[in-house]
Amino acid sequence: MLVALTPLLTFGLAIAHGQERFRSQGLIGALVALGGVAIVFADQVSANVPLASLVLVLLGTVCIAETGVIVKWIPRSDPFFTNAIAMLAGAGLLFALSLVASEARPLPSQPATWAAIAYLILFGSVVMFALYVFTLERWTASAVSYMTLLLPLVTVSLAAVLTGERITPSFLAGGLVILAGVYIGAFLKIRPMRSSASSMPECLPVDAAQEPFPAGSPAARG
Repeated sequence: MLVALTPLLTFGLAIAHGQERFRSQGLIGALVALGGVAIVFADQVSANVPLASLVLVLLGTVCIAETGVIVKWIPRSDPFFTNAIAMLAGAGLLFALSLVASEARPLPSQPATWAAIAYLILFGSVVMFALYVFTLERWTASAVSYMTLLLPLVTVSLAAVLTGERITPSFLAGGLVILAGVYIGAFLKIRPMRSSASSMPECLPVDAAQEPFPAGSPAARG
């Protein structure tokens, strides 16, 4: 549930950084999608979660939201090389902490486990990261953040096909609400009232969320 706050947090952070301007449909879409997630997972929410765990998950969600905003500001560089350095550094740190904590580090022994790991590396990491960067270069950070809400829907749908997992009515209802929220927040284009002035050419709603260039800047003169 806390991770479902990602679109709302990204929307607020992008505005705070001056990267996007406030759009009513962005706020409404994030709230509607959050309500859909609440419907899907209402029967799984437990109050017996330690407060420290909730705080850590919330901080992680803030980091996820901030990542999309920061990536759009990073100078042009190879995103795969940059991410590889970050992942190697993170893996080294976690391995060192594992040694300090004297954790056991057994390797998987079943082929199915190795196949699952290979799938996560290839499709869950490399392909997904490539699609994420590709989309983030063309859309706003707040629009791309809705992917965090769509991934569980895809996962449960595939589980129903591959393993026969039952899809509940609450999942269907919540899924439709989530999709409605994604459409409102990322794709809905509110047309301005017609006036006698010549209308501006239409553009993607995510482009409309970008802050205008300051007057006198090279981009504005171009």
